[in-house]
Amino acid sequence: MRKVFKKLLIWSFSLYRKFGLDGILRDSKNNNVLRVLLFHDIAPNEFISFSEKIDFLSKDYNFVTPNEFEAMMEGSKPIIGKNLLLTFDDGFKSNFEIASQVLDKKDIKAIFFIVSDFAGLSKIEDCRNFISENIFPSMRSSEVPNHWKNMNWHDLKQLVDNGHSIGCHTKTHARLSTVSDPIELAEEMLESTRIIERKLNINVKHFAYPFGNLKSFSGAALNIAKTKFQYIHSGFRGRNKDTDFNLLVLRDSVSGDSSIKEMMFYLDGWVDALYTLEKRKFRTWLA
Repeated sequence: MRKVFKKLLIWSFSLYRKFGLDGILRDSKNNNVLRVLLFHDIAPNEFISFSEKIDFLSKDYNFVTPNEFEAMMEGSKPIIGKNLLLTFDDGFKSNFEIASQVLDKKDIKAIFFIVSDFAGLSKIEDCRNFISENIFPSMRSSEVPNHWKNMNWHDLKQLVDNGHSIGCHTKTHARLSTVSDPIELAEEMLESTRIIERKLNINVKHFAYPFGNLKSFSGAALNIAKTKFQYIHSGFRGRNKDTDFNLLVLRDSVSGDSSIKEMMFYLDGWVDALYTLEKRKFRTWLA
């Protein structure tokens, strides 16, 4: 029922957009926005459609680099027009292929959030086991798609050399709200970051906590994260830089097979209000 209702909403929205009525229902300040798209794996048969979606989005949005995003969040660069940052979570090999085959050719720079233990694996079977045990714990190893592999450190170094940014996505993809040991909690975030920085000779400013929802994070995890990171990426949908609360990054999660209509439904902010309580709770953890 929820999927049917969602499809109905997206269909209704697409009609409003087609006839230019969506602007009537949205606030004019949406003309100057900073949003972030979140992807995970992109399947090989989705590469062409992904490229087409990027081309479509480029008609309405200016793709910003991680540095430009930071400047906009800090207030040193004004947010003029519609601006969009691309991010990818988990560190799948397809992310590297998408970067080299699509993004680099379009001169678009993204942030790739990696799990350091996953990046260090060299055997395919170990990758499949890691994915089923940590990234998709409800999935058996035998159910992991054949193309699901990890980006290794060589791949990540090439991304950096090509102007992309690397962020921390923990050491083992742990659900941080379930980690009660402070030492283990710090290791998931800080030790993982030290490994990334040492391996790639970079400074990591961005952190994305696994699973992205409120129940997967905690005040204790936030207290550790903010000692190192300038930006904490979530799965809460919304516009960034609406307030002076610059630590939390809001992201619109979509999949490789999401339609353009669905992507625009999220980017135009039709469900932003559903995340109000989560954002409010997050703010209380800072107190």
